[in-house]
Amino acid sequence: MTAGVQDLPSYTIRESSRAKRVILKISRLHGLVVVIPKGFQKENIPRIIQEKQEWLARACRRLAEAAPVPEPRWQLPHVIALAAIGQEVAVTYEPGPAGELALCKVQQHQIIMRGALSVPEDGASLLKKWLQYQGRRHLLPWLQELSVATDLRGRRVQIRGQKSRWGSCSGRGTISLNYNLLFLRPALVRYVLLHELCHTVHLNHSPEFYALLGTWAPDYRSLRRELRQAWPQIPWWAR
Repeated sequence: MTAGVQDLPSYTIRESSRAKRVILKISRLHGLVVVIPKGFQKENIPRIIQEKQEWLARACRRLAEAAPVPEPRWQLPHVIALAAIGQEVAVTYEPGPAGELALCKVQQHQIIMRGALSVPEDGASLLKKWLQYQGRRHLLPWLQELSVATDLRGRRVQIRGQKSRWGSCSGRGTISLNYNLLFLRPALVRYVLLHELCHTVHLNHSPEFYALLGTWAPDYRSLRRELRQAWPQIPWWAR
């Protein structure tokens, strides 16, 4: 859910029968989650988040500075956590004939890869194609929603696996988004999408560009700092 107040971060709401008060939780996987008691008036949530802005800023800094759990090199994942959309996908590997490697079952929360996995990079290549598809499913509508809200529009959009950029905008207005954005928390993804949409007006990083960006992302400075430290969150197989 997107906050109704412009300078508030995106958040999701979870109603709990055990909660006695409103609780804010933030993580890489789920972003900002607001836990409310049953019957709580949801229109009060933006005010509570506004009052907790300093706490949120500290929590985001701690999250950005925390060392990610090291992933064994060349080991394919058994769980893929897509923080941008709050989704975990279980990956199961089944043996199969040599030379035949495929994703034989793909559901919202499950992937089955079948075949000989003597070369981990082959499995990684399949997973990257799946990740690119997820980027088209989730990042394109997200960008379109922001485009309508801001009246900033690119000519076309493509989902790629850039090695060193989260996104880019060409002189012709083509926006390229990195499918690895799906591993980042929603506020960072929103910042990148807005950043590229603003480049459709100012193809530079001039004061005018940042003035426009600040209209839609007042906290862009802290988000920019956090984004610079986000690459370690991307698993080896997705790079």
